[in-house]
Amino acid sequence: MNKEVKVSMELRSEQQLWRNFVLGDEKAFEMLYTKFHDALYNYACGITQDVELAAESVQDLFIKLWRNHQNLAQPASPKHYLFRAIRNIIYNKQQQHRRILYVGDRQHLDELSPATYTEDVQFFNALPLSVSMQTNMEKLTSKQREALYLYFVEDFSYRELALHFNIKVEGAYKLVYRALEALKQVFNT
Repeated sequence: MNKEVKVSMELRSEQQLWRNFVLGDEKAFEMLYTKFHDALYNYACGITQDVELAAESVQDLFIKLWRNHQNLAQPASPKHYLFRAIRNIIYNKQQQHRRILYVGDRQHLDELSPATYTEDVQFFNALPLSVSMQTNMEKLTSKQREALYLYFVEDFSYRELALHFNIKVEGAYKLVYRALEALKQVFNT
């Protein structure tokens, strides 16, 4: 069975699971949770180094989904929808955290520095990559690392990448291509 047929069958299965969940089927919700929890958590850990924030965000996503299941539309790809949703939840939480004004002792002043709130995406850290590969991955932009992660680890299509990054499909091709070219150049030097 070729990859396109397999992906198409999986997408239809995910869409049916989503439809059942929206209709209130608790078993379908449980299956969505089981199917996507670990991948969403790994992805969330790539966005933020704060594992507690990552875990909390995944839980918040599924709580919101269940509370609003009757009002949800059928996405073209439930997997893409969930990845986009977790990304938005984490970024919103990070923005809220930045708005909090901390008034404390002088010793806590360092905690307020902009370096504390880095948005650098840490994809691939959990994967068993060689030290040199990990070092070379860090030379890519965070968007390039995220694109490679979603494309190679989470099997996003170029169309899904385009939707995820809000760019054209051609832009998704270029993003992955340029990231691979950058890695290739680093390895050839």
